[in-house]
Amino acid sequence: TKSVAGSPAVIRGISILSVDTIAAVAGNGNEGADFLLLSTDGGNSWQNKILPIFDVWGVKLARSSLYVLGKDKGGFAQVIVSNDLGISWYGLNTTYPGFLTDMIIAGDTTAYFIGEGGLLLKWEMNQRGLTGLEKIDESQSSKLTIVPNPAME
Repeated sequence: TKSVAGSPAVIRGISILSVDTIAAVAGNGNEGADFLLLSTDGGNSWQNKILPIFDVWGVKLARSSLYVLGKDKGGFAQVIVSNDLGISWYGLNTTYPGFLTDMIIAGDTTAYFIGEGGLLLKWEMNQRGLTGLEKIDESQSSKLTIVPNPAME
């Protein structure tokens, strides 16, 4: 636990791209207090980088990009993306209230985001913005196939 802005910060997510590249995110819910811990030497040393996101909840390293998940100051789900391991960022904003906690990349162009209160979003990743983002509600959930499905096996 690390103290940031007077409160202890909690690791909320970790992702491993390779034996050398590891990212973790931590925060405490205070504005400007969320940060990225990044190692490029297998965890022997860590860089601490302040994140341009209000409330961080997850991280994903994939396809030479770093995705940090959370919510913005207005309370809407947000993703920030870096293509240079946290040197620069751009934001992908949504109109969905709550925060995002995880991201799964399926195939070459599709990603799914999981968030607060059962929020499930599908993103067609072929453009820089969150174009093609759609909320999957309960009426569509029967279209999802989960393999392996421990509830059925």
